[in-house]
Amino acid sequence: MGNLPVTGDRGVELWTTIHMDGVGGVPRRDTGGTHVLPKLRHEKPRRSPVLQGLRNQPIGQKSWYDPKASARRVGDTPRKAKAALTQALANRAHTVGEEITADSRLTDLAAMWADTLSDRSDSTRHAYRQSLDQHVLPALGGRRLREVTTQTVERTLNTITERHGPATARRARTVLSQVMALALRMDALDRNPVTDSKQISSPKPEPRALTAAELEQVRDAVAAHEAKSRSKADLADVVETQIATGARIGEVLALRWEDVDLNAGTVTIAGTVALTAEPPRRPFRQDHPKTSSSRRTLRLPDFGVAVLLRRSVEGPQSDLVFPSSRDTVRDTGGVRKSLRLALKGTGLEWVSTHTFRRTVATALRDPEVAAAVLGNGPEIARRHYVERAAMAPDVRNVLDQLAPQSGA
Repeated sequence: MGNLPVTGDRGVELWTTIHMDGVGGVPRRDTGGTHVLPKLRHEKPRRSPVLQGLRNQPIGQKSWYDPKASARRVGDTPRKAKAALTQALANRAHTVGEEITADSRLTDLAAMWADTLSDRSDSTRHAYRQSLDQHVLPALGGRRLREVTTQTVERTLNTITERHGPATARRARTVLSQVMALALRMDALDRNPVTDSKQISSPKPEPRALTAAELEQVRDAVAAHEAKSRSKADLADVVETQIATGARIGEVLALRWEDVDLNAGTVTIAGTVALTAEPPRRPFRQDHPKTSSSRRTLRLPDFGVAVLLRRSVEGPQSDLVFPSSRDTVRDTGGVRKSLRLALKGTGLEWVSTHTFRRTVATALRDPEVAAAVLGNGPEIARRHYVERAAMAPDVRNVLDQLAPQSGA
């Protein structure tokens, strides 16, 4: 990083130093002094029985971290990790040296924003960078910030919606909004044009849960598939554990035996399966679930205890309850594919691993209870998981109080 000349109130040339604010890596300026690259700290990997490495860091990689800049880079060796971080900080300083103003290009601001994502999960960082590189920057990267108007934003998002669907457009809107919010924090703009743009909506299908009869059909289809399959035959156990807990498929595959208490009949949801950000994207156990409210301890029904008890005796010797055939963290995509193959030609092709969560939520009915079990907020549980009852609740005893009084 270098010093930047600025002019003071009396026309005296001062030197300003670029620092990286610890909150989100947003640059700030202080006058006086000389700035050099910060002392970089080498982070040693933590050990666990399943994964060696930092949070969201795959096995075998080293990490260098600058706490002031909230920046982290990984590499195959400490030297490569340090070099990657040094280059990232130098690039960030160069961008700041040019100063972000209303005449700056969106691509310069986006590069600075991308460096603030170090505290996000690997999967979120990958999704945001993909949206930025594939949709936002090709459309708007060459524009100056003052040219990114609400009308321009809406036109761009409409095009993305037409070509790639509303889900892709919604993510692009989120990314662009965060990029433009950084321009506000740096006093380059006085308003965020994305916040005034029209929300992207799409008709959401009603949550669909399995009936008791359909659930038995699923069980029969999975059993028949596993009977003729040469691959790892424990899809049925994964499905039963999802039904017994209402947990996400990633949460089930991240279960360790230390999370299971068979005597108490409980499991603790303490992690999930995620994918590394860099290709080839490999699954690893993330040591926290999707959200803070997702960490929870669940009481198992008897059939759930029976499945896990049998696996503890007959299953593979591993720290994981559902390891891969190589005793590594299992990919959620493989389980989803196996379920699709098992249900092919049954009329239940609409069923996914997420359907089991909806089935549990619908069986529980009460959104507050469903939210506690699923690890979501009550409104999320009601809107996305609990299937609406065909018949309204029986409230005759309440309405009878409104009946005409005798003799009236």
